[in-house]
Amino acid sequence: MTEAAKMYAKDPMAIRLRELQTLSDISREKNLIVIAPSTLGSDVAADVAISSAGKKENKEK
Repeated sequence: MTEAAKMYAKDPMAIRLRELQTLSDISREKNLIVIAPSTLGSDVAADVAISSAGKKENKEK
């Protein structure tokens, strides 16, 4: 944990990428609802929605 904290402190974008990866992992578990803190912003919600829609479209083919 300490090592990860140091890495995130050096590169704030790394924590953002980790947040997005976590949301992506959650969406793969066939959850219908994902609750995210408002600090993530609406752009994350859009990213998750687009990702989910793409996965659904690929499964239908």
